[in-house]
Amino acid sequence: MTKYNKKALFVLTSLVLLITPTFFSFPIKLHSKPVSSQAISLTIYVTDQQMPGVVNVTDDFLASPLGSGVTSVTVVSTGISSNERLAFLQTLMTGGTATSAVIGLDVVWTAIFADNGWIINLDPYLDPNEMDDYVAGLVDAGIWNGHLYAYPYFNSLGALFYRTDLLDLHMSGWTEADFDTWEELNATANYILNNESGLLTTADADLVGYVGQFDAYEGGVINFFEWVGSNGVLDAITSTGEVNVNTQDVNDALTFVKALIAPQYTGVQGNDYIIPRYGLVHDEGSSVSKWLNNESIFMRQWPFAYGLSEDNNMDFGLSPLPHFANATSYRTSVVGGALLAIPTTTTGTAREAAVNLTKFLGDSVAQEAELTEVSNFPALSSVYASPPSGFEWIQNWTDQLPLTLSRPVHQDYPLISDVIADYFNDLLSCQKSVDEALFDMERDIKAIINVPPGSFELSTNAGTPDDDGIFNLMWTNADGALNYSVYDYLNYITEINGSLTLLMEETTDLSLPLSGYTDGTYYFIVVAYNDYGNILSNCIEVIVQLPSEPQEPVISGYDTFLLIVVIGTVLIIIVKKRRKTN
Repeated sequence: MTKYNKKALFVLTSLVLLITPTFFSFPIKLHSKPVSSQAISLTIYVTDQQMPGVVNVTDDFLASPLGSGVTSVTVVSTGISSNERLAFLQTLMTGGTATSAVIGLDVVWTAIFADNGWIINLDPYLDPNEMDDYVAGLVDAGIWNGHLYAYPYFNSLGALFYRTDLLDLHMSGWTEADFDTWEELNATANYILNNESGLLTTADADLVGYVGQFDAYEGGVINFFEWVGSNGVLDAITSTGEVNVNTQDVNDALTFVKALIAPQYTGVQGNDYIIPRYGLVHDEGSSVSKWLNNESIFMRQWPFAYGLSEDNNMDFGLSPLPHFANATSYRTSVVGGALLAIPTTTTGTAREAAVNLTKFLGDSVAQEAELTEVSNFPALSSVYASPPSGFEWIQNWTDQLPLTLSRPVHQDYPLISDVIADYFNDLLSCQKSVDEALFDMERDIKAIINVPPGSFELSTNAGTPDDDGIFNLMWTNADGALNYSVYDYLNYITEINGSLTLLMEETTDLSLPLSGYTDGTYYFIVVAYNDYGNILSNCIEVIVQLPSEPQEPVISGYDTFLLIVVIGTVLIIIVKKRRKTN
């Protein structure tokens, strides 16, 4: 996409807001229920950076139908740093004093507040398809266990920056289709770096193909989810605790990116690499510095780099981050930004008023003010299609909006993020193989979120019926299980209790040979255990029917005949003895 030439006013307040930026936005629903005539004073808690955007539209809210019955809106700062803001809001929630309030949340806090019962489920207050108006990844960031708890407020997202001057010089006739997949981006960068055009000079000695954020911090975690998301992995960790990190699709994506990184003491020109070794410690600041020095062909970066690139008089363009060629249902850009939520302690007409304020802040009027006053990107998609005068350049991000995704909406996300940051950097730096890193990553994430063993299947090689009482039980591996116990009973088993017979306890084997069973019907079940719980296998039935013992043939009248023979023999002996006596 060709960038607009309007001078961008968009240089974000500070780089510390990039990873979990504080942007807000919401669409107004004029048919939303007005509050009663009872006077209500609302308080909204947002960051220092966000305050001007809210303050500038409070009068508009009070004058609108949604502001009916609200006498004032007080805007309170929660602080600047993420830790400071989270601590402030947690104290506010546990104190139970937010009785007429709206609170601003970082995009990774939804689950923490919802799981603790601090914020309300917003589903009952939504119009049909209301969330279709918003950036997809921000909507997902507000959904926990299938329900919307936090309303999209403002947005930040990653995009691909590319050097149009280098592409024009080395690849006449290029289009964005030449690098809309990772495979094509790699080929394009290598074409230039390996001087296949013959136009590289000694002045290009420091040129690299790609820079991103690969250091072991939250920015690296975001890049991790973008790489696996671009290969169609959108459920690496779910809000219900399902973990799908050690999968083939994740492995393929990370094996690919690892192969792009040059070994130690190796450059990226004249070989197959496009990411320099020192790129492993790049964050937002160092990666954009490399870009602003005109030393990278491509860059993954947040919107703040647009204004800096314009100020640097660079020839550049923007496009969505690439996906893998064979991926389906992919998303490539993780969102930052902010959400709005309503405390459970805000009830009655105050809750209705808080909902209306939240919706107003999602309206185009408030969304445009957030952009023009404090340079926060809108959450409302329509603002990108029809931006305020002077801000036409935000249309450069339009194609990326439907490709956004959220980080895992899980209450243990801060700990999960630490695990991913470490192992992602370990595998990229070759301290671990991809297989080892993903195995360890999934294991440690499951330990954090206390995942019991996965489901598994019990089977047997017994006959139907079994004719010798000798057979094996076999079961598949239960993901995450440490050991197994095996039981039998004479009735169908639905639970483990004291009436069952324990056949084997805490075995790590996946089979058990059995013998000595006599005629009857038997039921078997296996239980898989780990430190966080257990799970039952299916219950199977085995019928044993041993063949009857072979019998001597029976001759009719044989017993009577034998009796006569015996008696006759005895009589003959007696008669003979008497004759001798006489």
